[in-house]
Amino acid sequence: MDHETPISRLQSLQRDLIAFSELRLTNVARLSAELDASVQDLRKFLERKGKNEKSRQQLVAPTSTQPETLKIENVEYRVSIDFRQSALAVADELSLDELEAAKLCIEVSPGDGFQQYNDAITADEEGVMSVFQGPVDAMMKAQDGPPDAGSGLWKKCVDGLADVETFFRALSERQQTMMMTGQVLVGDAADACQAQRLLLTRQHESLMAILVCLLNGRFAIDQPEHRGLISKAATFDGSIDFAMHYVPALVSSAARLGSNQNTQADTSHSLHKLFEAGPAQLQWKSSQLKAVAIVTWLAEYSRRYDDPTADPQIRVADRQKAELHRSDLFMQAVKEKAFHFLLATCKWLKPEVWHDPAKLGLVDFLLSDANILPANASPPASDFVTCTMRELQGFTDALVSNMPDIFRRLKSEEDDQRRLNFSSSPTEATRYEPDLERFIVIMSYAYQDDPETAQDFWSDKDSNLHGFLRWVSQRLPTPRVAAFCELLTSISSDQKAANQTHRFLLEDTAMVSGKLRKTYSVSWAQIFAELDTYASSLRSKLTAPQSVTQDGFIAGSEYIEGVETSIMLEAYLRLASHICRVSPEARNWLLREQTFHVGEIMFQLASSGIEGRIQASCFSLLAAMLTEKVAEVNDGMWVMLDNWIAAGGPAGSVAARPAVPGRALTSEKQYLQRFNDKPETATAFVALLSTLITPSPTQASGMLDALPFPENLGAPSRNAGIEVYVDFAIGTAFRHTADHARVGIDPTETNVLRSTCLEFVFQSLTTFNEDLLLLANATSISVDSAIKVSSLATYARLHPFARVMEWLFNSNVITALFASVQPDADMLNGLDFRSPLVQSTLRGMQVMNLAMRLQATYFDIVRPIVKTQSGSRPPPVANAALASFDDVILSQLGVVVDITGLAASTHAELSLEALSLLHKLAASRKLSDTAEPGSRAGNRLIGAVANTSDAIASELVLMFEVDEFDIETGEQPLKLVKAQAVLNMLNSSLDGSTTRPTVAHCLLGFSRGERTVKVTSDSAFAHSQSLFHAIAACSATLPVAVGSSNLSWLLGIKRGCQDVVNKLALSPLTANLVRPELLSMDLVEALSKSQIPVAFNPLWDQRASTDPECLLESSALAIRDFLKSRKLFFEYAALQLRLAAEQRTYSVQESTMSTL
Repeated sequence: MDHETPISRLQSLQRDLIAFSELRLTNVARLSAELDASVQDLRKFLERKGKNEKSRQQLVAPTSTQPETLKIENVEYRVSIDFRQSALAVADELSLDELEAAKLCIEVSPGDGFQQYNDAITADEEGVMSVFQGPVDAMMKAQDGPPDAGSGLWKKCVDGLADVETFFRALSERQQTMMMTGQVLVGDAADACQAQRLLLTRQHESLMAILVCLLNGRFAIDQPEHRGLISKAATFDGSIDFAMHYVPALVSSAARLGSNQNTQADTSHSLHKLFEAGPAQLQWKSSQLKAVAIVTWLAEYSRRYDDPTADPQIRVADRQKAELHRSDLFMQAVKEKAFHFLLATCKWLKPEVWHDPAKLGLVDFLLSDANILPANASPPASDFVTCTMRELQGFTDALVSNMPDIFRRLKSEEDDQRRLNFSSSPTEATRYEPDLERFIVIMSYAYQDDPETAQDFWSDKDSNLHGFLRWVSQRLPTPRVAAFCELLTSISSDQKAANQTHRFLLEDTAMVSGKLRKTYSVSWAQIFAELDTYASSLRSKLTAPQSVTQDGFIAGSEYIEGVETSIMLEAYLRLASHICRVSPEARNWLLREQTFHVGEIMFQLASSGIEGRIQASCFSLLAAMLTEKVAEVNDGMWVMLDNWIAAGGPAGSVAARPAVPGRALTSEKQYLQRFNDKPETATAFVALLSTLITPSPTQASGMLDALPFPENLGAPSRNAGIEVYVDFAIGTAFRHTADHARVGIDPTETNVLRSTCLEFVFQSLTTFNEDLLLLANATSISVDSAIKVSSLATYARLHPFARVMEWLFNSNVITALFASVQPDADMLNGLDFRSPLVQSTLRGMQVMNLAMRLQATYFDIVRPIVKTQSGSRPPPVANAALASFDDVILSQLGVVVDITGLAASTHAELSLEALSLLHKLAASRKLSDTAEPGSRAGNRLIGAVANTSDAIASELVLMFEVDEFDIETGEQPLKLVKAQAVLNMLNSSLDGSTTRPTVAHCLLGFSRGERTVKVTSDSAFAHSQSLFHAIAACSATLPVAVGSSNLSWLLGIKRGCQDVVNKLALSPLTANLVRPELLSMDLVEALSKSQIPVAFNPLWDQRASTDPECLLESSALAIRDFLKSRKLFFEYAALQLRLAAEQRTYSVQESTMSTL
């Protein structure tokens, strides 16, 4: 194990420890060697040599003349004055030994003084972070250390917290000073500061995670250690996001030392005095952090008093007095915003990846007066989020189990406050504090996305958690019912739990004293009764005389008033949507077994005039009812929706929309425009449309020969079809997303809407069966009689494919489509793959890919059929100047740069889609060939990519750096999936033109000329660091077998690499540049080492060549690529021999012959 630095050693150890914990590590011997090699690094954990006067004098001598050399660890370096000053600045910034600082400066890449200074600081922080996140954390989780271990490490970690916080404070103060003096950080300076903030945040998180691991393991953490942590928390006065890092350690330490399971009574009583009034009470700089420490401590400490007979020497009166004192202390902490702080922590740690207006409205309502996080706060690490949520699960469980009376007190006081507010005049009413609701939502965050632990609520009906669920569900005021619905949603994340929640909601009565009594708890019956009440109020208001606007709409304000009422309705609808989507039992019951007409009521609630979020929630429930749908339910929903839109009001409404004298009745298109007033409403409505056109599971596995809606939908009131809905989804909702930033709409909402619209486009294109049209055109088969639609022409005309393709050639839609694939690449890589921005970017590229593939079918077959129905067609929307999607790309070639950049994305799906699209663009004649003699159009695609190709290629190089760890499991890693896609794109591009530069040449490291390529002196190619060099090296060094089996995916990569190399070596365009490079790499000799006899690896994808199935499975691809690889090797060897003979380079000729 000869790694260059301790950082690389620890990173390798961390990688193998993670693989070992996930049962993926096949080479345990390597892990053992890495552990042995890292012993010294682990012993240096958090050790830092402080500033030293002797080292300082060696670095900067007190004499006026500085020596030319500097000796560090018995090695002399020739250094400049600027280097000495940079090293000195690093030492001062990090309070580090001056020679250690100089060593850091030497290790980073050379640059100017400022860059060297920032790189050295970042390198130091990265090194410490690697130690934090690596083997120490993994070994602490093992919980098998000696019983007296841990206290020394604990003290180091607590001291380390102070160091990190000091550095972070200094960094923040420096940035504030620069802002106050008008200085603006840009470029490398801004990047360095942001990197330092992120690394310091990760260090702080990791230190807290190690403390939690020590507390949860069998380590010697006792009273002194706990006092040290609490004292450290009490003195904290830094950024609120750093304060939130203390939460898991406070919860875990309370669980370890507060209850009677791990600690003696005297110890716990002594620690309790840190929190109650008295001489031993700590003074806290952060009142909210103090409040959190108190509630987490009391949740565990109160467990000692569960059994009133445990200590008979204590009198009943004294016991009751102590209990009241603890209760008062807890309530005071709650008033000091303990639950505010914990809920804000949950919201920050678990932000909604997908914009959820209902949940966002509830949480914002509960946090309306909470502290705001800094805008530049670094996002938390996923491991730290998991750690914190696990501890919060323990806190909520302990509080429910050990302090049940506190919830009764909270409930009683809140109900009294509400009654007082309702009985007071509006001028006297005060805002009450919904702290019980805050706790319920904190609990929902803790159990969110953890179905296994959430079963604790359902597995034992006598458990405290299930009892709390039943107690809190009864006689709920408006905001509390919303919080309770959120809790039910979070603990119903899988089908089993959702089915259990459905059964819970079916219960509307309970057995009390042998009689059935109504419980007045949250149930399906109550939810539907509330929804029906508000729907009925809408009906009564709509039937009353109303004034009508000039465009035919009913004037008036929102029909449902009050923030709390809206939150309650949204919560009911969100819970129903979630349960319906996840639970087949609930979905079947809603559709078939109950008398409540969900669809009709949802359309009544979604009438224009209601709040946008409630409309969105109604549409979401309708879409949820279509999960795993059947054709009959889908068609019924279409008819109900179309009747509602056509009537311009609630479904089932008897009264027609009033007419305006002198004006025509408002069209469906104008009525639909109102849904675009609020992004959340437009998003939910387009999502409903997307669900409606998605084939059912039975249809998806069939021939796709039916329309996704009733064939006569809309007739006779208008032309049959859903073009009006397509026009809204694309021509209104999607097209206007390009203007959202200008009008101040939140970017997250824009990304959600854009992604939803692109999903609609994607479904419209992928569910169209072009094979039916191709079959009818190429054969004499009567397709009309074989499909479910009345005729093939009707299928082509009515399917949303035709109208969607027409919109894709609309100039404004093209602008919005291109905007979806042009996000900031660095920001994109830092996001969760499920985030709206990543998903909209992915869907945007998929739509462009589909448009390139399907455009011939549209222009040659579908559009002529649609034009025959010109009398009944809606107005054309396409730009007549665009004859193909290639013209669309050619009109805005800048988008190709962004697509090329996405090929190097850390999100594999995004990268693969970008490479697939580049594959098509590079093969396009319109984009790659000159249109006429003397024209430069053929070079425009290459010119667009050329300026950024080196930066992009440097990321692609990483895909071809393969080591033992990547392939030892025998499963293809994502980096090699991406490598195969890169090779496919490069080979396709090279095949497209052998005499002119292509996109492939730019990415491989060549600089383009008019009709030639060259290598510039400052390029990656000139320094042997280009993508070409990485591919050539991979072709020689990549193994093709794991164990005794050749693997098709390894052979495919090897063959693809050799293909690229041979094509470049044989092409007259690049031969003179490539051949000397390959000769200097001794490629023939390197390749010859992998040309082993077939008998050495007798299996092909685990099948013997004599197996009858061998040529019918992927093993056939392995054999094909093996033979192709051999052929390419001998072709290149023959080329080198021929060139050596022609040039009379006998040494090369002799070397090649000896190799062969």
